[in-house]
Amino acid sequence: GKSMSGMSVALRAVQDVYNTWWMIAIAVVAALVLSILWLAFLRCCAGVFVWLAVILAAAALGALTFLCYKQWKDDFNNHKLIETYTFGLASEKLNSKVFQIFFWVLIAFDVIFVLLVIFLFKKILGSIKVIKFVSKVFGKKPSLFFFPVVNYIIMFVWWAYVIGCAVVLFGAGTPERKFVDEGNTIVDKVDMKYDLIIQGFAIYLFVGFIWVSLFIDALGEMTVAGVMAHYYFTYEEDRDNLPSCMVTRSFFRSLRYHTGSLALGSFIITICKVIRAVLEYIDQKTKNSQGAFAHCVIKCCKCCMKCLEKCLKYLSRNAYIMIAIHGYNFWNGAKNAFLLIVRNCIRVAIMNWVGDFTLFLGRVFVAAGVTAASLFFFTKNKDVQFFVVPAVIVFICSYIASGAFTGVFEVGIDSMFLCFMEDEERNDGVNHKMYASKNLQKFMKNKNSAQSDKDE
Repeated sequence: GKSMSGMSVALRAVQDVYNTWWMIAIAVVAALVLSILWLAFLRCCAGVFVWLAVILAAAALGALTFLCYKQWKDDFNNHKLIETYTFGLASEKLNSKVFQIFFWVLIAFDVIFVLLVIFLFKKILGSIKVIKFVSKVFGKKPSLFFFPVVNYIIMFVWWAYVIGCAVVLFGAGTPERKFVDEGNTIVDKVDMKYDLIIQGFAIYLFVGFIWVSLFIDALGEMTVAGVMAHYYFTYEEDRDNLPSCMVTRSFFRSLRYHTGSLALGSFIITICKVIRAVLEYIDQKTKNSQGAFAHCVIKCCKCCMKCLEKCLKYLSRNAYIMIAIHGYNFWNGAKNAFLLIVRNCIRVAIMNWVGDFTLFLGRVFVAAGVTAASLFFFTKNKDVQFFVVPAVIVFICSYIASGAFTGVFEVGIDSMFLCFMEDEERNDGVNHKMYASKNLQKFMKNKNSAQSDKDE
């Protein structure tokens, strides 16, 4: 049989991606359109589309699982297609093994998905009420649907600038020629050497890249929180008179008055990420000399830093929401958000988690559905030989693209819930009228009474 080096396989996979780049681009655009349509239709009938998302997500996962099974079993029994799938490799089952792995991974994911839906059935019913309110705000202010595009354009410009700076720094080194003895062969290598100034600039660029990227994300979260807070804390009869450019106003208000809070919150997360990067660097450099104890300590440190970062991210997002509501500085916003969450910890845990899970169903539906469709078309393209590579790229890009929109909706849910808790604590509904609609009050009060009865 023939043999092919790993580099040749990689080059052939890159060639397949190049041959299908336009199909990948269409798939990503389709994911964006599906995400927008799904969020738009939530406004009309949230309950129907939430359960439709559950069914479609299950169907998309099933279709993707079936396609992987088909490629594993059926097509590799067709000897006419062997050369197409193996592109001359000695092992005719290389692609078959890849699809076998994907099939069993998807089976495990399908089982977890079904169990989650079964155990969270009642919770999903409850989250529909909250989603209805948030989707109503998105319907009244449709610019919220397209705000992620603006945010990602800003992020793209920043990343392009950083990549350009990185290329310049990479070329600023001094090339040194070396002869390295690798076994019985002397290899002629050229290494780039960098002085301390260039290394310092590289570290500065790395930290700045993380900090500004997190700042842009935080700016997007506070913008959406500002729109939600303005809409919520306007009485229902006056909401039709709200200005049409609320997203733009919230964006520039956040930049003008809360830049320091955004910078501080993103800097705290940046410190966590830098510490994690340092731990990863130490782990890689000392991997061959680590004992069992040292290996365990480093892994524990990395795990603790990851958990700390997750907690700080969650607290920072809620701090931005409180800043958008009251105009606090970052520390006061974080403190009041933390105390508010602690006072309502059970409700927050249930509603936020279930709300995020409900939106996650939409992401699964979009990513799995688009990937299944693209995988079908990839198999019909004669120029593609190892089509699992572009299919994986489509899934990752579709999942990220759909997350750009569902992420905004998640911020909307978190903002609405914090606004309601603030409204509930400040206005009793008798002496002071609450801003929440009657339906939302009834739903939330029922949740409160149910939880009180359970505690008793």
